[in-house]
This record gives sequence, C-alpha cells and structure tokens, in this order.
Amino acid sequence: MELSDQQTPKHLKPALPVRLGVVSFLNDCSGEILTRSLPLYFTTTLGLSPVILGLIEGVAETVTIVVTAVSGWLSDRMNSRKPLVTVGYGISAFGRTLMFFTGVAPLVAAARILDRFGKGVRTAPRDALIADDSHRGNVGRAFGVARSLDTVGAVTGLALAIMLGIGASSMTTELFQKMLLTSVPFAWLAVIVLQLWVPHLPRVTHAKTYLSWHVPKEIRPFLTAVAVFALGNSSDAFLVLRAKEMGFDFGAILSLFIVYNILASVVGWLVGQWSDKFGRKRFLIIGWLVYVLAYALLAQPLTMATFGVVFSVYGAFYGLTDGVEKALLADLLPAKKRGLGYGAFQMTLATVAIPANLITGFVATKFGLAKALILSSVFSALGLLILVTLLPKLNPTGDAT
Repeated sequence: MELSDQQTPKHLKPALPVRLGVVSFLNDCSGEILTRSLPLYFTTTLGLSPVILGLIEGVAETVTIVVTAVSGWLSDRMNSRKPLVTVGYGISAFGRTLMFFTGVAPLVAAARILDRFGKGVRTAPRDALIADDSHRGNVGRAFGVARSLDTVGAVTGLALAIMLGIGASSMTTELFQKMLLTSVPFAWLAVIVLQLWVPHLPRVTHAKTYLSWHVPKEIRPFLTAVAVFALGNSSDAFLVLRAKEMGFDFGAILSLFIVYNILASVVGWLVGQWSDKFGRKRFLIIGWLVYVLAYALLAQPLTMATFGVVFSVYGAFYGLTDGVEKALLADLLPAKKRGLGYGAFQMTLATVAIPANLITGFVATKFGLAKALILSSVFSALGLLILVTLLPKLNPTGDAT
C-alpha cells in the first residue's frame, strides 16, 4: 500500500529528494549509532586486532561490488527504480536486526556485511532516482538537500544515544545490545516511510535489456582519480580508534561525530546549491584537499582540544564532496546510463575498499595508527593530483531532464 499524491496540489508536494532525504534521515539515525560503536565493540569487547577490523570493514564495503553494479544496471531497465531502493533499505534493516541475536564475532561481522549488502542494492538506484527527478540547473541542490537530511539523521541518532546514557559507559556486550534497541526501530521505520511516502517515478528512457555491464566512457577519467584517492580513504573506524588512543572516551567520541556531522550537513546543503551556480570542480578539489590535510594532522601528537577541532573540521570533507560527486556524475552521464554510472562509481569505491582497509589495518598494527593515517593522507594526495590533472577533460554530456 502507498499513499497517493494524485489529490495533492503539485506545489504542496514535498520534492522527491526531500522524501528520500527523510528516509535517509531515519536510516542514518539507526546506522550512525552502530557504525561508531562497532569498531570499539570489535576491538575492545570481542578482542579483534586492527588488521581483522580492516578486513571486516573492507569486505563489508567490497561485498557491494557486484550488487551495486547489477543494481544500477538493472534500475536502468525497470519501469521504476523504487523497488530496488526499498529492497536495499529492507536488507540493511534485517542485517542490523540480526545483531541482536549474537555476540560471536564472525556472526556480528556477517550481519555487518549484510547491512552493507543492502547499501549496495539501494545506493545506485536511489542516486539515479534523484538525478532523474532533477533538472540540470538544480541537480546539485537536489543532492545537497538529500545529503544534508542524511547527515542530520546521523546527528540525531548520536544525540539520542548520548541522551539515553549510551556513551557514558565502556563498550560491553550489554551496552551494544542497548544501542541495537535504540538503532533498529529507526531502520525499519525508514523502510515503512519509503514504501508509503516515496512515489514511483516512471522511467521514460530505458536502456537495452541484454546484459552488457561496463564503465560508461563519459566518467572513466573521473573514476581513475576516485580509485587512487580511495586507497587513502579507509574506514572511519580507524579514526574512532585514533580518538580512543588520544584519550577520548566513548561518549566524547560520539560527541565528536555530532559536531563532525553538523558541519557536514551545513556545508553539504550550501555547497549543493553553490555548485549549481559556480560549478562542481572547485568544491571537489577543496573537499579532497580537506581530507588530505585532516588525515595528516590527525596523525600528529595533538592536544585533545586540537584533535577535536581537526576531527570536526574533517566533516567538511563529506559536505564538500558527497553531493557534489553525485551531481557531477549526473552532469556527465546520459539519462539512460545513470543507474549504470552510479553503480560504476560505487563499484570503484568498493573495489578499493579491501586493499585500503587492509593496508591501513596492517600499518596500524605494525607501526601504529599515526603512521597509518599518514599513509592514507599520501594516497589521497596522489588522487587529488590526478583529479586536478583530469578535470579539464570532464565536460557535461548528460541529458537535461
């Protein structure tokens, strides 16, 4: 069952990016609580090493490779992309629910991977759906709005955890179960809101139905830079461990992520609009540069106050890049290749995730977290240099919608 929009005047209908943003808001209320607690749960409660943590996070991201590619490809051939988005959110909610029933590391890791599997199913169709609903002049704003609501959800989830006293204790199995009781209902509410409130957007342009997956030529140069940069873009789980190493307790770490997400939300909303007016490329360069500098600084022996400031400013990286990258893809891709293109983008990130996280985990175990963050900064700097070199070759060729 879905609520009908047919009786509602068009000017009173919330825009599709807003509706999907509300879904992301609820999902991130759920996901952020678990994402920030799992590194400590794995390492301090279950006793896993940073290498194993890196392997779990790498597999959790990389398991989405085939799923993301096929999901994006398939959404270009369906009458509506919404069913794949709904299934993806449902799988993630189910994976988080499974964590209730086990305290065994392999099973918790499997549930984490299932959660990310769901992300692989939904991400490319959802991004393509936003691009389909947008026009060339406001696609940056559309992705900025969706990203900002997503990030506000992260802030809300973390704030709720702190208000319930979740961050006031050391990480234990009992505390993790309490976090799940707070987190999981939001995940299922996101699925319900998506099914009832987000309309099916009919597809006008359909790609050919035979199986022919490839990376669209329009975005290959951009994805080259993304791949190199992603070698340094390891999981934020290592930043959680670095914050703990610097003396922050669990509650303080959650507070850091609240400020970090607030900055990401504000910057993402503003930059999404500005990128429509001033172009995407300059904001992307600034965002990647913020990442390079933040990782280099977080590796230094800073005071806790300075570390907290740098960590919070790091949130600007997501605000400057996440929506802008997706809007740039919408500019570059023809409408019939959008699902395929967003799938290729996510697949590129996922392909690099295992080596990136394994390298970071290995260096952290052998030489310390500081050295691991420096290495991440070096890889991301190489990606930034490639991006600056290739950007002149990226010209909008996508269809205006």
